[in-house]
Amino acid sequence: MSNAKKSISRRFMAALLSFVLVLGLIPTSALTAYAATPEHPNGVTVSVTDQDGKGIAGATVEYHINSTVNGADYASGTATTDETGCAEVLAADKFIADDLTLSATAVLADYTYADGSGSIKNAAITSDAQDFAIQLRSTKIPGVTVTANSGLVYQEGTAQSLVTVAGTKDTDTVTYKIDNDVVVTPQKIDAGTYAVEVIVAREGYSDFIFSENVTIAKAPIAGIDITEVNASYNEKTQNIVTLTGNFLPTDEVHWFVNGADTGSMDVPQKDAVGEYTVRLTVDRGNNYEVFDKTVTSKIVLGNINLDGLKITANKLTYNGEEQEAVTVEGQGNYTLQYRLSETESWKKYDKADGTVPTVKNAGDYTVYIKAVKDSYNDKEYPEFPLNVHVEKAGQNIAFSTAVPTTVELTNDSNKNRYDFSAGGNNLSGQEIEYTLIDASGTDIAEIDASNGTLTVKHAGIVTVKAFRAGNKNYKDAEAYSTVLITAPQSGLVDFDNKTVNYVLDESGVSSEQQATKVNADDNGAVTYSIDQTNIGLSIDTNSGKITVTNWNKLGRAMRKTGSVSVIVTAKKAAGKMTAKEWTRNGETWASQDVTYEVYPATVTSYKLVITYEAAPDFDAVCNITSSDPETGWYNSEYPATVTPKDSKRYSIAVDDPIGFADEQTITAQGEDSHYIYLKDKTTRKICAAIELKIKIDTVAPNTRDMTISYSESSESIVDKILSTITFGYYNPDVTVTFTAKDETSGLDHMDWKYTKEANASDINLLKDGGPLTFDKNGQAVLTLTASELEQYRGNISFTVTDKAGNTSDVKTDDDHVIVIDTIPPKCSVSYADPLNIHDGKKYFDGSIELNFTVTEANFYEEDFKAFVSKNGESKVPVSLSWEKSAEEKDTYIGTYMLSGDGDYVVSAEYEDRSNNEMAKYQSDVLVVDTIAPTMTVEYSEASNQVGTTLYYGNDKSGKAEITFKVTEANFFAEDVVVKVSKNGATAYAVTPAWTDVDADTHIGSYTISGDGHYIVSVEYKDRSNNKMTTYQSDMITIDTIKPQVNVTYQNTAKIATLKDSEGADRDYFNKTQTAVVTINEHNFDSNDIKFNIVGKDVAGNMRNISDLISMSSWRTNGDVHSITITYSGDANYTFDVDYSDLAKNAAEDYVADHFTVDTVAPRITGVSYSTSVLETVLSSVSFGFYNAKMTVTVTAEDDTAGVHQFNYSYLTAAAVSSVNAQLLDQVIDEASIKYSDGGRTATMTFEIPKMALGSDNQFNGTVKFDATDRSDNKVEQSENKRIVVDNIAPTATVSYNEPVNTQNGISYYDGNINGTITINEANFYAEDVSVMVSRDGGAAQTLAISWSDSSVDTHIGSFTLTDDADYIVTINYRDKSGNTMTEYQSSQMTIDTKIEEPTYSINGVAKSGDDGGAYKDEANISFNFEDQNFDTQTVKLVRTRFNETKDVTADFVKVGLNEKGGSGSFDVAKKVDNDGIYVLTVTMTDKAGHSTESHIKFTINRYGSVYEYSDYLTSLIKDGGQYIAKNGDAAITDDLVITEYNADRIVKGSLKIVITRDGETIDTKFTASPEASDNTAIGSSGWYQYVYTISKENFTEDGVYNITITSEDATGNTSTSVPDNSVAANGEKILDVMTFTVDTTAPEIRNIVGLDKKIVNAQEQDVKYTIVDVGGLKQIEVIVNGQTADTITDFGDDLNSYAGTFTLSESNEAQTVQLKVTDLAGNVTDTASDDFNPGERFVFNDVITVSTNFFVRWYANAPLFWGSIGGVVVVTAGIWLLIVAKRKKNAEEK
Repeated sequence: MSNAKKSISRRFMAALLSFVLVLGLIPTSALTAYAATPEHPNGVTVSVTDQDGKGIAGATVEYHINSTVNGADYASGTATTDETGCAEVLAADKFIADDLTLSATAVLADYTYADGSGSIKNAAITSDAQDFAIQLRSTKIPGVTVTANSGLVYQEGTAQSLVTVAGTKDTDTVTYKIDNDVVVTPQKIDAGTYAVEVIVAREGYSDFIFSENVTIAKAPIAGIDITEVNASYNEKTQNIVTLTGNFLPTDEVHWFVNGADTGSMDVPQKDAVGEYTVRLTVDRGNNYEVFDKTVTSKIVLGNINLDGLKITANKLTYNGEEQEAVTVEGQGNYTLQYRLSETESWKKYDKADGTVPTVKNAGDYTVYIKAVKDSYNDKEYPEFPLNVHVEKAGQNIAFSTAVPTTVELTNDSNKNRYDFSAGGNNLSGQEIEYTLIDASGTDIAEIDASNGTLTVKHAGIVTVKAFRAGNKNYKDAEAYSTVLITAPQSGLVDFDNKTVNYVLDESGVSSEQQATKVNADDNGAVTYSIDQTNIGLSIDTNSGKITVTNWNKLGRAMRKTGSVSVIVTAKKAAGKMTAKEWTRNGETWASQDVTYEVYPATVTSYKLVITYEAAPDFDAVCNITSSDPETGWYNSEYPATVTPKDSKRYSIAVDDPIGFADEQTITAQGEDSHYIYLKDKTTRKICAAIELKIKIDTVAPNTRDMTISYSESSESIVDKILSTITFGYYNPDVTVTFTAKDETSGLDHMDWKYTKEANASDINLLKDGGPLTFDKNGQAVLTLTASELEQYRGNISFTVTDKAGNTSDVKTDDDHVIVIDTIPPKCSVSYADPLNIHDGKKYFDGSIELNFTVTEANFYEEDFKAFVSKNGESKVPVSLSWEKSAEEKDTYIGTYMLSGDGDYVVSAEYEDRSNNEMAKYQSDVLVVDTIAPTMTVEYSEASNQVGTTLYYGNDKSGKAEITFKVTEANFFAEDVVVKVSKNGATAYAVTPAWTDVDADTHIGSYTISGDGHYIVSVEYKDRSNNKMTTYQSDMITIDTIKPQVNVTYQNTAKIATLKDSEGADRDYFNKTQTAVVTINEHNFDSNDIKFNIVGKDVAGNMRNISDLISMSSWRTNGDVHSITITYSGDANYTFDVDYSDLAKNAAEDYVADHFTVDTVAPRITGVSYSTSVLETVLSSVSFGFYNAKMTVTVTAEDDTAGVHQFNYSYLTAAAVSSVNAQLLDQVIDEASIKYSDGGRTATMTFEIPKMALGSDNQFNGTVKFDATDRSDNKVEQSENKRIVVDNIAPTATVSYNEPVNTQNGISYYDGNINGTITINEANFYAEDVSVMVSRDGGAAQTLAISWSDSSVDTHIGSFTLTDDADYIVTINYRDKSGNTMTEYQSSQMTIDTKIEEPTYSINGVAKSGDDGGAYKDEANISFNFEDQNFDTQTVKLVRTRFNETKDVTADFVKVGLNEKGGSGSFDVAKKVDNDGIYVLTVTMTDKAGHSTESHIKFTINRYGSVYEYSDYLTSLIKDGGQYIAKNGDAAITDDLVITEYNADRIVKGSLKIVITRDGETIDTKFTASPEASDNTAIGSSGWYQYVYTISKENFTEDGVYNITITSEDATGNTSTSVPDNSVAANGEKILDVMTFTVDTTAPEIRNIVGLDKKIVNAQEQDVKYTIVDVGGLKQIEVIVNGQTADTITDFGDDLNSYAGTFTLSESNEAQTVQLKVTDLAGNVTDTASDDFNPGERFVFNDVITVSTNFFVRWYANAPLFWGSIGGVVVVTAGIWLLIVAKRKKNAEEK
């Protein structure tokens, strides 16, 4: 039963596994039901996916759900898939288990069922959340894209693709439609919008359809443009626009000028001045945008050419007569006008009648000159205006006697006077004045201003000036004499002390004595020198400071005698001064800087003596360490160290008095003597040297003196240098030689070591080594030998020990590797298997890679020699590419590639660097063959070749012969495939005739004939499958047909047909002609067409044809080609053409054409007028004024057809008088025209007016006319020139505004005078009116007038007089026709409107406003106020000091008055209280009510700055300076603040704040607010004020501090902070300098003697102590048993140290001792304090027993006392225990 159950189970499992296996074989696409989708978890769904498994949205799912219980279509309908491709077909609540089935289809445009999928049919619904899958595939053709091409623009004659199609296959069918017409390609030429449709059909897919409108835009007309012209009038017709490009014959061209169509294609022209609006439109048909552009051009007045004109200002000197101002040369065809001011009227320059500008008095004149001409701008002369100068006449002056140039000062004042009087001609009437100028200093000399007596007072340089003033026409006269005043030589410099003694101390500053110069202005530099410069002393040549610069030298110099003497010399150079020296150069004086010696050079000297302190005994004051006990030497382990026994008193130096320290180690090697110097730490003095003799060798042998060398091998092995390392190769051994030396104690022994090189082969020994001894020459020798198992490759190193026991550093030879190698290298070679082996040769179809495997411990690839022999030639060396084997030790693989066809033999040999040789290698023959066949093709000579195309025409019988040349070792003709294609048809095979030239060269021939286009191709592959490059020929064309030529003309509107000068019939046109040339030819090239086109003018002169015609590009329609020639230039043309096609077939001869194009109107080349009364230009218009008939002459030219008619008119100008008449449209025909220049030039004349001149037919206007050529072209011209006739004289009236007052015929005004002039004149020009004004009785000047017209004949002029003066006005007027007005003259008129400001001067120099300046010496202030109508005044002086502002007018100012004003002056006395900033203000009014006020601000600054100290700083320096102890973390707890006040600004960079500590300057940290600058503002005090904050960080170290502040103000004062100029913050005077002491260190108890024992057996005990303090001692208290035993407060002259004693008497009790020391800063040292610790300096017991009583001393010795008691107790107890023990024993025995 059990077995049966097992069997059933096994069968069930087998069936289940089989089911699973079958299920696994079913494709997943066949399973249509899945779990619910995430989007529809509660319903039955159908999911539609594509072939990639992605959901398809928008598919229509039609479903039917049948129910067994409820019948068919339990649920049915359609649903659309969502974005995930899912459609719900049954809600979960309608699900019936085991009852429902689903049938469904999925439909979507461009999709069908995928392979393996389909509709769902009767699938069981097993869950309420079940999904069924349907898979579709797209029927759209994949990858196909059609893009409408954008940005298309018409391109002449070029078809353009409207769309771009991509992604189609060769099997696709592509159909194109344009505007519903099927086309082969989707291309169009013309501009327009096209409906394009593209249909792509592919089997198994829906058609791909593209439909879109595509536009080819109209092209802009290229090359055509117009730009405006801004031309100047030149009396000729000019283009008024610039045209770029050429028109085509088919262009519709319109030119518009000022809105009017010119009716011509020609560029419009004008000759009159004016502004023209020019518009061009060009219509080139539907394929081009219409060109439309408008520009504005101008023809402006011409510019007169002044070339050749030269006007120069005459160089004049006053002579009392009028003189001509300028000289004119090279005047051209124009009129010159001049005037001498901008307000004068212009006058005609006429040298002949004397109308020229003249001048008289000395001075500067301005001459204005211009040129004028009709229709041209006035042209100012380039140097406009000219400056003319009339030089003043001269007068002379000279010193009367010979005056000295150098004088020496004497003590006799009478000998210091000299005569410097002068004389000369006096033309100006002024007396000579004498002054001193350009002095090198102050108070050097003085001179009598009236007689020239010079008195010299001080050494220096000064110049005497004699001066006679000139006047307006005569120059000043002056003479100069520069005088050098020198001082006597003696006594100019000296030293205060002639001998200076100096005991050497650590500062090294021997002397700072400086020499003093007697004279403060003696700038002769003082330099210092010493007579001994090689003893370690140096002197600052500038300061005289002598310092020790080489203590070694000084120590040696003083070692014998203990002192040196030095002579110090001060040399004062000559003192020089620089000033101006005046010399005469012809008529002028000039000065230059000169420098002269005024103080002679001199010398002085003093003696400096330098000594030591006396030297003590060495053993008494010094200790020295012990030497090495084994060697007796001082060495690196036993240094020689010397220390002072009293290190608190002394520091020590060795051999030289420098580098003192508490101990010194002597390092100088050898057995020489050494010298010990001691320096007292308190006095800093240096003692004389103490001699000491010892042996020292602390220096081990130097590796620089240690060498390693190696033997050379008998096998001639050489060293190799690789990467800066030297390798020595040996076989079988090497000898190593070591050398060394020791400079002091000598060599003892060495230790050597061998170390294997890193990465060297493991066959090499790892390491070796041992000791060696040196021979007498310092050498040791070692021999190393290799074996089969122990090779060498590594480095040798060693150390050396000297006899003093010093061992050297390791001497390494890392840059030298020794190699001992006895094993030869081994090699094997491998490469790929060959394709074939024949006759000992191995064949390959490509490159062969050979691998050489070498086994060698010391391998170098460059030593391996490989060779290759090719094709039996000599072998050549080759290089291999090497790599080290990663698997095998000491193994290297070299690779070489054999490339290129040939037979190769490879060989190799190798010998390592130890001469071990490898077995030689040689390969078999290796063959490489890779060459494919090659071919060249040649053609018979062609009729023509264009590019790569060959043409064969009738001259070559229409045949092309082809020759093929093939190079191939294994050739078979049948393998060569030759094909020919004609006119693009399918190629057909042909068989050339082949012949063999040799084994490798083969020739084939073939001939082509018959008209057409041919292409030949050749393919060939040899029997080794090497394929020849496929050959395809360029185009070969056969052509035997001639071309046909035809010409048609488009302009048929000819004017006439005439015989030309050469007898040919010529057609005449007045518009552009266009010819279309057509050629019918299949093989066409426009470059072969030869046009012969000639153009001439009417006189038969040849014209440049390229400037006359333009040609379009060629247009092609099949075999018909056409070009358009446009004859846009005027000329008489002859046309001919020849042509041969590309095959050189010539067309029939063409009969020449003759025609003329003349589109240009005649040119007006000249207009001239008869001579007028006056020619001028007014408002840019030329005028000619006449008083009789005048004649106009007009000349015109025409280059092609000639002029045949003129028409003229003369017209009155607008708004002129009615007396003027005009005449219109008068014709002059050919009979009245005069021709010249072969008919090119025509001339006519007419008169204006035509009738006699009368009162009613005067003329004021312009003329116009036109000329017409024989081609009916017309030119019109209107003249700008105005012609005027006038015979009526003008009249005038004048009026003024009301004056303030009129008295005695004079009118008074307190403001401007406004005048009005009324003139009646028909032809009025304002510049002809002369209005002059005389001012203050002076010469009349032109008055500027503003004119306006109230009518044609009435003109109003206005003017304004503004400045204060007396005026008279005069008016004259003569019109341009010569009619003169009656002169007008006014009465006197006066204007008074202003008042003058007061003026100031200081020390004679004018000053004003805030710029009065600053003064430290004399200050004399003057002021003055004056006015014609003076009334009242006030004067006020205010002074500001740093602490007050005060009115000080009454203290200084006194005013003197007169009827027109007043003045005053005052001095400011030299008093401290007068330093300050002053403002002097003066106010004045006149009788007209005007008032004025001004001021001057100046500074008196003679005593410099005032300094204000902060309270904290004041407290530190009081009573001569405080002693400051530490307060918390520091002694100085606040910054120190100082405020500097000064009446003037402090000079930038002049501030110096210096802090010294113990006399040494320290780096100072401080801030300044504000910083000194040129822009510093006045402070709140009224003076300039600067706050200096000195950081407390400057005072962190103990010492005596001193603070000094210096600065320089803008006045020149240098101020230093001293009590005299310093105050406290409360204003009290400062009495102390800025000094104080920082002492944060408590006093030091250096020693206490007598308290080193606690118990003393004596009746009394003396105690000695020594105390020192850096800052100073204040008090010492000695306290015994709590009671003060002694108080010391008097320390004599030395507050820094004190030695004292006190005595302790005998007592039966222990006594307590206490010392309490206080310094001046309050720091305390108390032996009773817990902080007190004497250290190792001394033993201090604060409790001591002094007694001669044994028991007192025994009791005082607590250990002894209690030890004794304890001993007795122990002994007693022991005895007691023995007794007890004995008793117990006895008891037991009993």
